[in-house]
Amino acid sequence: MFGNNCSQCGNKLEKNYEFCPFCGNNLKMIGERKDYGFLGKNDFDHSLPHFSDSFFEHFFNNAMKLLERKMKSMQRE
Repeated sequence: MFGNNCSQCGNKLEKNYEFCPFCGNNLKMIGERKDYGFLGKNDFDHSLPHFSDSFFEHFFNNAMKLLERKMKSMQRE
């Protein structure tokens, strides 16, 4: 019958409760925080810029061309 204690007030609760009847603590939110980490279920940061694969491919190709030019100039010296 009783399965958990409320993390806020410490009273015994039934397993099927979503809220503590004594203090009103949301019991489902605590479970979600434990299951999904520090920020909760929706912890994806949408403020980060989105880079596509073509961006990284273009960046890598340019870096390799620059490196190749530098190596050729070093061989001439």
